[in-house]
Amino acid sequence: MALEYSDGSEKLQELRTYCGKSWRLIERASAGDAVGAVGLSQPVCGDLLAERNGALLVAGHTGFRLEPALAARVEADDGTPQPTLLEKLRLLEDEDPQLHIRHLPQTGELLAQVMGPVQLEILEELLRERFNIRARFSKPDVLYRETLCAPVMGYGHYEPLRHYAEVQFRLEPAPRGSGISFASECHVDNLPVNYQKLIQTHVFERTYRGVLTGSPIADIRMVLAAGRAHLKHTEGGDFREATSRAIRQGLMSGQCMLLEPWYAFDLMVPAASVGRVLSDISAMFGTVTAQETLGDMARIQGRGPVSEFADYSVQLRAVTHGEGGGSFQLDGYEPCHNQEDVIARMGYDPCADTEQTPNSVICRHGAGFTVLWNEAKAHMHCEIEKR
Repeated sequence: MALEYSDGSEKLQELRTYCGKSWRLIERASAGDAVGAVGLSQPVCGDLLAERNGALLVAGHTGFRLEPALAARVEADDGTPQPTLLEKLRLLEDEDPQLHIRHLPQTGELLAQVMGPVQLEILEELLRERFNIRARFSKPDVLYRETLCAPVMGYGHYEPLRHYAEVQFRLEPAPRGSGISFASECHVDNLPVNYQKLIQTHVFERTYRGVLTGSPIADIRMVLAAGRAHLKHTEGGDFREATSRAIRQGLMSGQCMLLEPWYAFDLMVPAASVGRVLSDISAMFGTVTAQETLGDMARIQGRGPVSEFADYSVQLRAVTHGEGGGSFQLDGYEPCHNQEDVIARMGYDPCADTEQTPNSVICRHGAGFTVLWNEAKAHMHCEIEKR
């Protein structure tokens, strides 16, 4: 059997079932079976397989990719070189869809993005047992996101000498959890289809940062309202610059909101501890959605911010003298309960972010000069802003 990819296919050589270290060959596997596939180099843990017209397709991470809620810096505590540490972390990342490893070239830091603090303890143990590496993790930080509260226009112009591109977006809030989407209202008479498709590619080719804390943006619909190219001077990279500047200029001009991850929790505690636990949940800005008594125990279900509940499993065991416990699962993003405090603590300056600047570049008298984001609209060449 062959597995098909967007860029080709490769042959599945064997299917195996395992029992400890022993295994046996099998002829076929059905949905729900746990098997080993020999001969495949491209799929990774978390990829989805789908059958279509008798062929087995690799559908990527669609619908399965888990987004982490926390990030911690990781360093080797035993002198292990960073490239070796990164290599071993990548191996563990391939095995666990809940683990995301990032290397920041600007600072040289390694970040482990995880679903919860318990996963960091497991990761530390795996590094020690499998690779004899003693690693140290920092206290995990919450991974925030940013979105818009209301529609806003964004303007981006890129025109240094012998370059030209202009993009105008209408940025709209989208339903929570919908991510980033693109649509075009720009007529092909004003901007050819190939340039519009190029702009769409640039919208999705990178993670755009918000202007409050520099966190990734989410749940925004980007509508191409207008654009302009030059027959002679426009190159592909020009629209990449104009697109980025238009998105950032719109975020600077609009009303943005910080989002934080929330847990859905399911707790089992002694009935005598219910009052204390309910008080804790309220103090941590959580909400209770269901509560029932089961003999001497009580079950409490609800939701709360990850920033407040990340360490609560440890506290819960302490206040219930080891008799209580529960599960915590990531349950989407909600408006941040302490937005102003987080913004002040992170101290992000969007105008100092040279990689994703909100300013435009305009050409005058044969030379390009920078126009600040709050003055960009007046310098646009398209007619849309005059309506």
